[in-house]
Amino acid sequence: MALGTPSDNFYRAEMGVHFSRVGDGFIPDATTTEEANVFMCRGLEMGTVNQNYISTLDSLLEHLFLPSLGYDSRRYSQAEQERLKKKEDGNHVVNTRDEFYSALMRLSGVMKQTSEQLEGTVTLSPPDLPCSISSVMEENLNNVALMTSIQATASSWFTNLSAALANQLQAEPKGKGPLAEISYWRERHANLSALDEQLKRGYVQDIIKVNSQVDNSLDYLRHDIHKYFLEAKDNARFLTTVDRHMKNITFGTTFALVTETIPNLMVALRMVWIISRYYNTDERMVPLLEKIAWQLCQRVKRIIDIKRLFQDPPEVVMEKCLKAKKMLETWKSSYFTTRAKIEESGRDSRWEFDRKRLFDRTDYMSSICGDLANVAKTLHEFHSIFTSDLKNVTGEVKLIGDILAKVDNLKSPIINFRESPFDKVNTSAWNRIMEWFSYEVNNIEQETINFINESFKKLRSAEAAYDLFHKFKNIRSRKSINEEMMKRFNDILLQFSKEVERVERIYREKKKAPPVSKSDPPVVGAIRWARMLLHKMKDTVLKLAGMPEFLHTDTGRKARGKYLYAGRSLKAYEESKYHAWVDHAEHVVAALLKKSLIVKASSRTSSVYMEREAFERVCKLVSGNRNLYRYGRMSIAETDGEQNLSYRSHAKNAKGVLIDMRVRYLVNFDSELLEIACEARSLEHLGYHIPVLTRNLALQIDKYLGAQYKLQLMVDRYHLLLDSLNVAEIKLLDHHLKELRRIMKPGISRLNWYTLGITEFATKCMHEYFEELSQNRSYTLRRLVTTYRAMSPMLTKIEGLVVNTNTGKACKLAPYYQYWEEIVYDTIRQVCCC
Repeated sequence: MALGTPSDNFYRAEMGVHFSRVGDGFIPDATTTEEANVFMCRGLEMGTVNQNYISTLDSLLEHLFLPSLGYDSRRYSQAEQERLKKKEDGNHVVNTRDEFYSALMRLSGVMKQTSEQLEGTVTLSPPDLPCSISSVMEENLNNVALMTSIQATASSWFTNLSAALANQLQAEPKGKGPLAEISYWRERHANLSALDEQLKRGYVQDIIKVNSQVDNSLDYLRHDIHKYFLEAKDNARFLTTVDRHMKNITFGTTFALVTETIPNLMVALRMVWIISRYYNTDERMVPLLEKIAWQLCQRVKRIIDIKRLFQDPPEVVMEKCLKAKKMLETWKSSYFTTRAKIEESGRDSRWEFDRKRLFDRTDYMSSICGDLANVAKTLHEFHSIFTSDLKNVTGEVKLIGDILAKVDNLKSPIINFRESPFDKVNTSAWNRIMEWFSYEVNNIEQETINFINESFKKLRSAEAAYDLFHKFKNIRSRKSINEEMMKRFNDILLQFSKEVERVERIYREKKKAPPVSKSDPPVVGAIRWARMLLHKMKDTVLKLAGMPEFLHTDTGRKARGKYLYAGRSLKAYEESKYHAWVDHAEHVVAALLKKSLIVKASSRTSSVYMEREAFERVCKLVSGNRNLYRYGRMSIAETDGEQNLSYRSHAKNAKGVLIDMRVRYLVNFDSELLEIACEARSLEHLGYHIPVLTRNLALQIDKYLGAQYKLQLMVDRYHLLLDSLNVAEIKLLDHHLKELRRIMKPGISRLNWYTLGITEFATKCMHEYFEELSQNRSYTLRRLVTTYRAMSPMLTKIEGLVVNTNTGKACKLAPYYQYWEEIVYDTIRQVCCC
């Protein structure tokens, strides 16, 4: 037992147990056996060793470290693979692991070689001879004791060397891969090198030379050992040139990397075949090529694991299987390419080996990869057809879900296949699965074709049908499904012809009174309606125009002819509406703008209400223009109602002065001008040319409405104040009223809407009259206030004359006070009511 550094007795013991401290600090004291077991296991590691420490280390490498770093253990999850792809040093991590794995393999080989050399080392120690060997051969042969000792030593050496050579010749590579072949020749070279070096020692040469005079077996054995040593040295040296390629084949992270490596590997093997003195025979090259083929097959078998293969999306599975198939095919094609180059040179040995041994299994596995890729492709094609877009177009959610369930069920027999499909003994079972798969695929194809036919029959729009057709056309789907889709284009053309006929019927029925949006004027609304019908057909035509069937089939030509006829009719309708409006607008605008600003109206007429209705309609059309809408609405509000347009007839003839209260004024602005302006603006947005006069109206409509608003405000205030006057006030203000009518007269006779000073005219009318009226009322109000204030002293004076008191509270005069209070109250009430 030892603490710290092991003692010599520890190394001499046949078996030992060691404990190693783990972590820092002290191990806690335990109060029970259970706690002691827990604390000790946490703080200590234990193990056993024997005298063969190198074998123990080699066993740890072979059974613990190498399997944990081997390709089988490196199955990254999907998340880890994505992380390594995105991470900049992801490839560096993988390459470092592979390099470390390769270094451990080399260390394991060195350990095995060292262990074998220690356990089975042939040591040719100097013999204990009775005398030294003489340079004269006769003397040595005559010395019986010397010859006896030399022959005994040579016999012992021969036995040991023969056994060591036999072990080397009988040894096999420790593994089925190509790296095992390289390691085998390296180990063989190292072992034979040790024997060859000992045979070159001086005393060994002397003994062999003397002994050869009586027995040549040891000399022949020496030549054999040297021959095999040179072979091992040459083979190890040449195989080192392909070591890097062998590592890529064994540890490469992707099929693509291995596929790129195979041609370079074949070039390197060709150089070995041409230059090497020993690796240029079938006995040497065929096993190496066979090991390479085995390694490729093992890679495919590990990665293409049918139990987990279809956990990935079909397109990923298809890509993986196709890359595996390409790798196996590249192996065979590179072999034949190298063979052709060697034969073309005509100088080297023929590159012709047993093809069954090299390609029988790889060809079979390539066909299995092709079957799996076809399965994945079929799943991908069906899933590409039955997408959420197809569900939205057809509305057949349940039916599509049922078909997809059948599609997903196609992979179940493959996933549940108990044996490996890559083993040829399972060929019959695998072929039965593929036959079942083809049968089910045909059934699903027929069901899909029926679904497509029914879907096209239910589609109400040619454009929607074309979108569905185009979607199927761009999908890499099954050949039979694509062919069936091509037949549906004729149905789309027939549906389009029906839609064109429907548009023509709508046009004929509603062209005299087309449906117009509330936000559009009549002419613009009609043109927009016609364009909507045209664009409804045009959108579909633009899509169909890319198909040759639309131009080169009878059905397509008929549909195109109907479209052109309907389109020309709609364009002619637009032009007729536009030209009719232009002719009407030019005539109406010129006539309406020449009208006077104000007209007299003796009573409320229906034309005023027509104007109100027109304004309401036009204001809706221009609701987007705040100025137009404000002016139009205020004009209506100020002129609307019984009060504004009513007239008072209580004025009477007073002392020969007769005031005709029936005279009313109206702003002579026709609402049709506003409507024409709206039409002009909208038509210009549609791309039509607007005449100059109409265009100027549209540009100045805000100015016209502002002037109309000012005039209407002036007229409304005139009517409002006129209606508030009583007979006495009318008589009093007769001169001012005549003056006001004189000022307003130019607006009735001379001024029109071409006049530049319309706003100034309205302002002048209001200013001349209402300023004087305001001053007169202020004067009258002051007089009334003065009179009212003089009543109280006068009543006090009457009290003094009647009852000889001046209190202002005489009871005898209470009825008199009440009389005057009632008069004052009635007067104030009448003034307020007027």
